Amino acid sequence: MAYQVIARKYRPQRFKDVVGQDHVTQTLEHAIEQGRVAHAYLFCGPRGTGKTTLARIFAKCLNCEGGPSVQFEDSDQRCREIAEGRSLDVLEIDGASNRGVEEIRELRETVQYAPTAAPYKIYIIDEVHMLTKEAFNALLKTLEEPPKHVIFMFATTEQNKVLPTILSRCQRFALRRIPLQLIADHLAYIAKEEGVEIETEALRAIARAAAGGMRDAESSLDQLISFCGSRIQEKDVLHLFGMTSPEQLWQLAQSLVAGETWPALRLVDELIQEGKELEYLLGDLLSFFRGLMLHQLSGQNEKILAVSEAEMNVYRSLSGRITPGQLNRVIETLSDCDCRLRYASAKRIFLEMALVKAVEAIRAVPLDEVLSQLSGLQQSQEGRSLAVQPKPIAPDPPASESDATETRPAGSGSVAAKAAEDWKQWWPKIAAHLKEKTGGDYGYLDSPGGLEYDGRVLTIGGAGRVPEHVASIGRALSEAGKECREIRFLLAPEPNPTPDPEGATSEEASAPAVEADPVPQPEETEPAVAAHRELIAKAQTMYKAQVVGSERRQ
Repeated sequence: MAYQVIARKYRPQRFKDVVGQDHVTQTLEHAIEQGRVAHAYLFCGPRGTGKTTLARIFAKCLNCEGGPSVQFEDSDQRCREIAEGRSLDVLEIDGASNRGVEEIRELRETVQYAPTAAPYKIYIIDEVHMLTKEAFNALLKTLEEPPKHVIFMFATTEQNKVLPTILSRCQRFALRRIPLQLIADHLAYIAKEEGVEIETEALRAIARAAAGGMRDAESSLDQLISFCGSRIQEKDVLHLFGMTSPEQLWQLAQSLVAGETWPALRLVDELIQEGKELEYLLGDLLSFFRGLMLHQLSGQNEKILAVSEAEMNVYRSLSGRITPGQLNRVIETLSDCDCRLRYASAKRIFLEMALVKAVEAIRAVPLDEVLSQLSGLQQSQEGRSLAVQPKPIAPDPPASESDATETRPAGSGSVAAKAAEDWKQWWPKIAAHLKEKTGGDYGYLDSPGGLEYDGRVLTIGGAGRVPEHVASIGRALSEAGKECREIRFLLAPEPNPTPDPEGATSEEASAPAVEADPVPQPEETEPAVAAHRELIAKAQTMYKAQVVGSERRQ
């Protein structure tokens, strides 16, 4: 006898042999037992999940000797003819090659004839979505009111392409992807029957690659037996189908979570050199992060995930290093890449860019946190105080050990007090030096409304507005050998003038005559405007942002 592939050799012959579709088999069994057999059925679902197989088993139950019956003999002649595809009363039609209106018209003529030996004349149309719109319309009347001896069974992988008028005339059964563990168990049974020794990890790898399709898994096992002989290991599966090992996948995921872009790209390069398929790699990476998300959302409930103990340990180690928000952004980035990778010409570049974006998604600051920090920056401007960072200039080397001690940052207690007293002694000299060197208006430096220094921050009080020569103050301090990491100005509150009878304010009447500045102060020197600009500058530095537009609001 000619060799028969595993997918055909181990095709289920009874409802109890079907794996992972209990919701369908139980319904059909009850329909037979209760005599509630409809005239049209539609089996839809992914490839390799048992659509045509279920239609054949259903046909055997309906046309068996003494039927309809779920329990039929293996030696039943009618059932054997149906299984071998030579029954005159069960006709299998390929919808892809018989999709025109002419073929459907011929079918409408043949349905009038009674079955030859069985109770029913059954039409199984595979890939029914391939029929043209005209063919569907020609089938409508017959499908709605067929002869009592006719039953239609349709199978399709794309239910959305079937006309709604057809769907409304059928009982629909949606087949599901078969769970990984059920596929692995069934493959283990087949391997035992074939006398093949196979590792548990190899079974899981085959089942993972099958993506819920039993036929794909059986075909892969058939190919592996030809490649490896009577003993199959996990490395053989990974090598033959270009799959990534779990350890390599976990290493890549750990690099992404840690924000290590270059190690991740280097590992991808190694996998490509080993001949790994990028589609498999991306799919496995998505599945891993999905498992990590479920691990977090379930409160680390291990029962919800059917994974190995080693993978569960990886989930435990990474769960506290990535937030749910970051994880969602990573999954969205990889999902977008998965949708577009199959159509990309440069798949490697496309995948590498997706990994870079995934790392950026982990590093990204959530919008709520951005708004919160910006709000904090704005609140720090209240009280009309402004902190200014002087431009760092290397001070001259100290002339003696006492000078070196003097310029060292102050600590706590007596050291800070000594530094503050020292600044009060030096301040008049610095103020005089500034006036002499720049000629600027430094009147508020003569008698500041408060001078404080804590070894790091110099606070100057009494200024009426933000000084225009902040940089000059910083340079003067550095030239004098005085260390100051931050200069803070406490702006004096503006008076509320009351006009006198002659039209002048009380402030103008009491103020000494001072020569007006020949150059009017620009608007940006106003305290509120300067404070806002300081806030924007800090936000740009914090988030590496740039200003793309501005608008003045009243």
